[in-house]
Formats: sequence, structure tokens, C-alpha cells
Amino acid sequence: SLGDAVIATDRHGVVTLINTLAQRLTGWTEREAIGRPFIDVFRVIDGESREPILDLIERALLQGFSIGMDENVFLQPRQGEELLIDDSIAPVRNDANEVTGVVIVFRDGTERRLADQAIDMLNQQLEHRVLERTAELEAANEALAAFSGSVSHDLRAPLRAVSGFSTMLC
Repeated sequence: SLGDAVIATDRHGVVTLINTLAQRLTGWTEREAIGRPFIDVFRVIDGESREPILDLIERALLQGFSIGMDENVFLQPRQGEELLIDDSIAPVRNDANEVTGVVIVFRDGTERRLADQAIDMLNQQLEHRVLERTAELEAANEALAAFSGSVSHDLRAPLRAVSGFSTMLC
């Protein structure tokens, strides 16, 4: 019933559990995966370097706590296209607090990537609108400055006349 894919291994990196979603995403059935090396079943690559990531089990065992992977990790299933994934890996401990294996939890990251792309596009549109509004505001300020200068110039002569008449009255 878990909404994420899960693969568990023993201390030596041999698959001991693979749930239904992990089977669907990796292309390995439970029968094929159990007893196989983790790196055979869960083949992932770095999205930038395109290099395989082979040390997941060792990292989790060495660090001794849950670690998240980079955002640019792709799963290479047995068949089909690479799949962007979000994942984390953690050691499994027994009652004596001894590490007995590793569990990796992962999910399809396609929706996250699409959402990130939509956010980027909206940010670009917003930035474009801000630039447009700024240009409109600058044009309005220039027009207002020109109008103020014109009004000031046009009112100078009548104000001098009023000032002259008021001086004569005093």
C-alpha cells in the first residue's frame, strides 16, 4: 500500500525485498530480483555526468544514516526509457543496533520535474511582465515630468502678473 518503490538488501548488497512499484519501475520481478546484487536491479546514473552510481550501499553503510540522492538521478530500467527519480537510502538496523542491510525508497520524479519546469516558465513570464510594467512606469514618469515642466513654464507669466499686482496693492 506504500506509494513509493522500495528495495531492501542485506549487508552485502543482495536484494532481499522489492515491492510491486519497484518491480514496475525497474522492470525486475520479485522472483528475478531476490538474491541478485542490488546494482543489477537498481541501475542509476548521474544526469549530468551520465556515469553509473555504484556506491549507494557503501555510502549508506558508511554514513550510518539516511541520505538523499541528488535531484538529477536517472533509473535505467531493464526495458524502456530512463526515468528521473527522487530517492533516499538508509541502513536497516536490528534490535542490537547492528546494520543488517539497506533500504532504498524511490519514486518517479517526472511530475516533480514537470512542476519545476512550469514554475520556471511562470517565473520567466513574471519577470517579463515586471520589465514591461517597469518600462510603462518609466514612460509615465517621463510624461509626468514633461507635463510638470510645461505647466510650470506656462504658469510662470500669470504668476508674475499676480505677484506684481499684489505688490502694488501693499
